[in-house]
Amino acid sequence: MPSQDLNRAIQLARAGDKKSARQILLHLVEEEPANEMAWIWLADTMPDDARRIATLKQCLKMIPESQLARKALQVLLEQGKMPPAAEGKTTPPPPAAAQVPESPASPPLFSAQDDLLSLREEVILPAEEQPDIGPFLTEEAEESAPLVPDEKSPPLQWPAAGQKPVEPYVDNEAIEQLRRQAGKAGSSPAVKMAEATQVVGKKVNPVRWGAIFLVIVLAVVVGVVVFTLWFSPNSPYRLSLLQPLPTQLSGYQPPQETPVIETPIEVTPLITEEVETTEEVEETVESTPPPPGIYLSGSQVNSFDWSPDDTFVAVSAGGGLSVYEPQNFGTLRYIDLTGSYAVCRISPIVDRLVCAGSMLWAWTLPDWNLEISTPPPGGLPGSRIGLFQFVTSDLLALVYESDLQSVEIWSLGLQQRDGDLLRAPSPIQRLVTSPENGLIAAGLFDGQVIIWGLENRQVVFQQRLEDQPIMWLGLSADGRRLMTATSLPLVHVWDISSAELIAEIEPPETFTALTFSADGRFTLWADKNGLITVQEVEDGSLIQQIESGVPVQEIHLSPDQRRVAVLTMLGDIYFYELTP
Repeated sequence: MPSQDLNRAIQLARAGDKKSARQILLHLVEEEPANEMAWIWLADTMPDDARRIATLKQCLKMIPESQLARKALQVLLEQGKMPPAAEGKTTPPPPAAAQVPESPASPPLFSAQDDLLSLREEVILPAEEQPDIGPFLTEEAEESAPLVPDEKSPPLQWPAAGQKPVEPYVDNEAIEQLRRQAGKAGSSPAVKMAEATQVVGKKVNPVRWGAIFLVIVLAVVVGVVVFTLWFSPNSPYRLSLLQPLPTQLSGYQPPQETPVIETPIEVTPLITEEVETTEEVEETVESTPPPPGIYLSGSQVNSFDWSPDDTFVAVSAGGGLSVYEPQNFGTLRYIDLTGSYAVCRISPIVDRLVCAGSMLWAWTLPDWNLEISTPPPGGLPGSRIGLFQFVTSDLLALVYESDLQSVEIWSLGLQQRDGDLLRAPSPIQRLVTSPENGLIAAGLFDGQVIIWGLENRQVVFQQRLEDQPIMWLGLSADGRRLMTATSLPLVHVWDISSAELIAEIEPPETFTALTFSADGRFTLWADKNGLITVQEVEDGSLIQQIESGVPVQEIHLSPDQRRVAVLTMLGDIYFYELTP
């Protein structure tokens, strides 16, 4: 589950909800202190540089060999350097003879877990929610305090050579009192919750505890029954909704383990209701029909892919693979992926369909023979494929969650790695390919874009195009134009051969989904209100706007670029016609 939590936190951070992402990442680094990517994303979600520096320092305590955290910390420290002191106010150095003997290093007062908890309180609590800290200075007082000593105060007197230094007086009682005050004021929410739980536990008798336990057990049983009857991929109710094969694909022969369940296609007519008023006047109310599409009843959609010949679409959701007809949206087949939340892609010449995640499956088309069913071919044991695309109909570009800085080229025919790994200088955020030209493009965490050529496996383009991590990346089919975007509402379109900026599009709202047309002529983006905008690249003119009415997760164009598939965050898929 930690990798799913990390992906969910990254999605929230990309959508602009850094507070929720920060909460998830804090729990994640508590469970996995050695998770470098969780630390880096946690630092990115901090509200100011001071907290980012504190987070990166804590990351280096947990992972001393983290070069990425060390480099980010160095950049933040260089940006936050104080200006040089004014001339004439420098403090003279102490005499050479006055060398104070170094005291032996004392053991740390806190463990790594305590440091992490204190960092969590420092980062999470807003200023208005922090408790009163009594006699300690506030942040405003610390900022207003002078950085140089008062000119009227006497200078420091260093002991002469051979003179025994005077031991300073320490008021232990006052220090203990301050510690008690700090302990009362700085109690963490977890400690307060534990204390409150102990008080409540003393007041609740065993009978009430038994009743609470029975309610919890009953809720779990009801949840399991509901999941089995409706949300499970093998639910009889869900399987009863599957549609028969259309005539153009009736020659498909599914594998034995995934039989096709044939049911008649039901067309829901327009619902009309008769409403009687107090005056016995009958009115006919027509309900608004839902938009055309595929309705998955809230299931999480992991991937969507449109076949290049426009005969079917492949949707992986709820631990299974569903194939639909894109015209009347009937179900062609369903394949159980044994609960694996995989990403599925269709080959450029529609001769294979591959799903990858914790397992790797490949089917040959059009007979749907299961060609490959195996754990991921590379990466660490138990690793998962995070990103993958078809480079040709036989070669895949894979990126493992255990190594986000490497792209592996894997042959489906040979069922082994094809050549050396392609390395990137920082973690890969997005991966796209151009099978027409054999190009592999990767958007990196440090804002760079690298494009490799399949023919010689060499870098053909490498440029730092953004100042922030690449969140969206698009490549035209001819391999001439590139689209990049970060978390900011700004879209850039580049010419790859000259690395020149062709267009800069600034949407009025922060977008939640973005895509690039195959011919590189226009972009599609959706805001948080579900408004989809189609915009020309060359002059930035508005082509069309579509109101879906629900938050949008992804946008996909049909092969002929005349229709758009909208994946909502509720799990449904809508289809719209574009203005010619």
